[in-house]
Amino acid sequence: MATNRILLFDTIIDGHHPDYLIHLISYYSTQNVELFVASAAKFKEQFDIRLKDEKNQWGDNVTF
Repeated sequence: MATNRILLFDTIIDGHHPDYLIHLISYYSTQNVELFVASAAKFKEQFDIRLKDEKNQWGDNVTF
């Protein structure tokens, strides 16, 4: 079990913010950490679409 926890917090979901968050989620989903993402609900919708479209397979250590 991961001993480190990381919180990504961003309430802005336009511009470069979603791309930045997705890159961070992609990286940390392969690390031995618990990753928590606090963002607007709309970001989760965008995230799920990109996850499917880009066929990303990220770890189960990410919690929204």
